[in-house]
Amino acid sequence: MSLKEIEEKYDQLKDAVESLRMALWYAEEAEEACERTGIFPSHHAVMELGEAQYEAEQKLAEVESKLRELEGSL
Repeated sequence: MSLKEIEEKYDQLKDAVESLRMALWYAEEAEEACERTGIFPSHHAVMELGEAQYEAEQKLAEVESKLRELEGSL
């Protein structure tokens, strides 16, 4: 994998993590708003988004590690 490809993957993962953070926040807000009205939606959306965010953050950390390794070898 070239440095350019790694940098592109890094940017994509950063975007994904940020999008997932926002989606998770909105899902939690919606769940709480519903609960205040006596509506109790499934919590699966929040769980799935949280898991996806964790996975994306782990992959981002891997790419960051690769970038540090490459910078150290230059």
